[in-house]
Order: sequence, then C-alpha cells, then structure tokens
Amino acid sequence: MLFRSRNVLLVGHHGSGKTTLLEAMLLASGAIQRMGAVADGTTVADHEPEEVRKGLSVSLAMAPVEWRGAKINVLDAPGDADFIGELRGSILAADAVLVVVSAVDGVEVQTEAAWDLAVEAGIPRAILVNKLDRERASFARTLDGLVAAFGTQVAPLELPIGEEANFAGVADLLHGHATTYADGASTEGPWPDDVADRAAPYREKLVEAVAAADDALIETYLATGDLPEDVVVAGVRTGFADARIAPVLCGAGAKGIGVDRVLDFIVEEFPAPTDRDHVHLVDADGVAVQRRRAADAPLTALVFKTLSDPYVGHVSMIRVFSGSITPDATLLNASTGLEERIGQLFALRGKDHVAVEGIPVGDIGAVAKLVHTTTGDTLAGKGDRVRIETLSPPEPVLAYAIAPRTKGDEI
Repeated sequence: MLFRSRNVLLVGHHGSGKTTLLEAMLLASGAIQRMGAVADGTTVADHEPEEVRKGLSVSLAMAPVEWRGAKINVLDAPGDADFIGELRGSILAADAVLVVVSAVDGVEVQTEAAWDLAVEAGIPRAILVNKLDRERASFARTLDGLVAAFGTQVAPLELPIGEEANFAGVADLLHGHATTYADGASTEGPWPDDVADRAAPYREKLVEAVAAADDALIETYLATGDLPEDVVVAGVRTGFADARIAPVLCGAGAKGIGVDRVLDFIVEEFPAPTDRDHVHLVDADGVAVQRRRAADAPLTALVFKTLSDPYVGHVSMIRVFSGSITPDATLLNASTGLEERIGQLFALRGKDHVAVEGIPVGDIGAVAKLVHTTTGDTLAGKGDRVRIETLSPPEPVLAYAIAPRTKGDEI
C-alpha cells in the first residue's frame, strides 16, 4: 500500500471524454500498456456488456492510479441523467471532484447536476477542459460557459497552446512556464509569444477568483488591481481546499496532452482523506456524533456501491473513514445491527480484482459475499452502533420491480 491516497470522483457528460481520460491516466502511470477505446468496448472502466453495447458508462467504476508515490482512487461515475443514482451514491466516497467538460460541447445539464451534488456534499471541485484537440474546440467559449454556470469561483490555472488540430500543450498561468507535448514526451519551457500576448485577461480572472475567495485580499486587489504571485499560489491552494475556488486545467485525454499535469495537481493539491474535518455520524438514538479521521480511531466505513460479479457474486465497495479493515475480521453493520464476517479484501481496477492486505484509513477497497450488508450501510467495530448519513436517493421517474427468473439470470 502506498503511503498517500487521494479519492477522486470523475464526473462529466458522456461526451466529455472522461473515460478516455481515465485510460490516459492509467497509461501514464504504467498500469496499462495501451489505451482502450470506448467505441471498441475495451476501456478499463466500461467493461459491463451493456456499457460495451451502448458505448457509455451505466455503472460506477473504480481504477486506482499510482503516481509520484500516491495511490489515486479514481471513481468514474456515469454521465447520463438516467444513472444519477450512481453519482449520488459515490460522492460520499470521494474527497474531491474532477469535472470533465468538453471544449466542443461546453457545460451540459448533467455537468451542472454533478456540480450541485458536490456543493451539497461540501467537497472541492476542479475542472478539466478536455478535447481541446477536436474540431470546433474553444477554451475561451468553454471558460465563459463555466463562469456563467458556476460563478467567479472558476479560476483558470492554464491556457492551451494552440487549439483544435494545433493543440500542443499548456501554459501555466501561476508560474509562467509552458509544457509542450510531441511523440509521447513532454518538454518544459517559457511561454510562447502568442500565449504571453493573450494571458493577461485569463490571469485577471484567476486573481479575481483568489481575491473573491478571501475577504482579506479584496481590499488589496481593489487598490492595486493585482496580487503578488506567492499570494495567488497560496490563495489557490487554500481556496480549493475550502471549496471556494474551482481551478481549471487544460488537456486532451485521447492524445495524453496535459494528463501528467492533471495527475500532478491531484497529488499536490487535492485533499488527503485525513485532511478533512471529522466524520459526522449518528448513533442508534439519532444523536449526532463526530469522529476523527485517523488510523487509531474506531472503525467507520461506508458501503457506497454493491455490484454483481459473475464469478464471486455480490461485491461491496467500501470507503474507510476512520480505523482500518483487515481480512477475516468480524464487523458490525451499524445500519442493521447484524454482524458480518469479512473475507478476502481487494482493490478494483475495472473488472479486475487486486488482492490487498487491508483497507487503511482514507482508502477504498472491496469485499465479496457480505450477507447482511447493502449499499448505504455503515460498517463499524463490534458494539459500535454509529452510522454515516447518506444522501437521499433521487425520485424515480418510473418504478419497476425486477426479479431474475433463474439464478443464472441475476448477473
């Protein structure tokens, strides 16, 4: 197990390219040797037969990405409105959200729905403007749409170097350098002249967002029209952690442009699981309880997704908020009051199971064949009847009861 972990929920409309972005992350980290394609049904995340047939995500998927000594648990949520329940169920397992927006299509209704859920959960949001290599892509138009939808907290940290077929890299507005990509390799250097000429209005948006997020900086900004670089850098970091600033990055997942910078930003700036406030719980009498997010605190874990595996049956995806889970432990389902025996623990990378020795505080893992536990239940130590309050499910548009005819039909 790597020392650091980050839990990231990847959201976006099904045309945003978020699943391809996840493929690019896995490729950059060495977890896979070649990128799969959504159209071919060969991606790590979209592996269910229905997903392969439709060419879109219909179920939450997970894929750990190891990068610079950190384990990034990427949760890929469906982007279609029909599967909003998957998004609601997974947002409690994440510590921050990466919203992927197409530079061609801009902000979609489902993008706004995902954003609102992240705001409700109180977790930070970052934005990736993706597909900048596509025909009709426009960073300026997309950024204007983001500001119109989400307000002045939207803060561009990067500018694209070129657009459409000429998209070749990103320019860093915080530090004044550029990263260009060619033949699978990246090169650091100064800003190209054309970027320096058009950077001023975008850096102004960034400084405005930092000032607006901190009352102490507003007077300085109004008096001088600018803020020092070190103040802007620190303001972005604290503003993002407090969910008052939404940083905007640039990229093209299909070509791997900017993907390494996205991973760097996640490792450096996304909150660690133990950085957040106490876990808010309720006991058996409905009384509010707070618990430290620490390894030496009592166990508190949430089953945020249950799926069916054709070989092992029901698989429960678990986020540990405090304490840890080890194989062969006997735990209490604090939601039902029944005990559960934990078998082998593993991490999920799409449909693949990777055995692990345990699930430490802040991490995400899975276990098969829990008897009395389902999605939304809290696992705790024996006699510890405290549970996590989950988000209420959305109102159904249509209601049906479905049951398999035979045991083989349930998968």
